[in-house]
Amino acid sequence: MRVFRCSGVIPEGDERIDLNMIKILRVLDSPKSMASIAFACGMSMSDFQRSIKALMALDLIQPAEVNETMAE
Repeated sequence: MRVFRCSGVIPEGDERIDLNMIKILRVLDSPKSMASIAFACGMSMSDFQRSIKALMALDLIQPAEVNETMAE
């Protein structure tokens, strides 16, 4: 199971960040599994996957360590 967390400060007004990416960033208040993020955001799987890849490319999210506490 892949687990993600925010990498740091979320930039405001960044034109590269779309509405779906904002939805994901809002639910990442602690390390969460992909399944729990997708459920909380209510996006289609293709939109969700595209947004996760874009957030990783922008270094706004990163995989979390397995031993980090997960909030589901």
